[in-house]
Amino acid sequence: MTDEEIVKFVNSEDTQEPENNEESESLIKVKDALEGLANVVKYVQHNNLGGVDFVTMKTLNSLKHQILRNDIENKHQSSIIQYFQ
Repeated sequence: MTDEEIVKFVNSEDTQEPENNEESESLIKVKDALEGLANVVKYVQHNNLGGVDFVTMKTLNSLKHQILRNDIENKHQSSIIQYFQ
């Protein structure tokens, strides 16, 4: 947290504990990440954003493939013994 965030937190009347951002970021599923990325691409395409060039769009597409490849590499078939435990 920055100094400004700490001051705002201390001065606020809300006494709830701040959320642990590290934990919430790790809970993002592959499906959600891919949907978010697809939404960004659709937004750029539908709104004709002039500052976004072909290279950027190609990079987004490459990121999509990297996420899918990483998901496939991290999956492994469980054994029948693990199923019954």
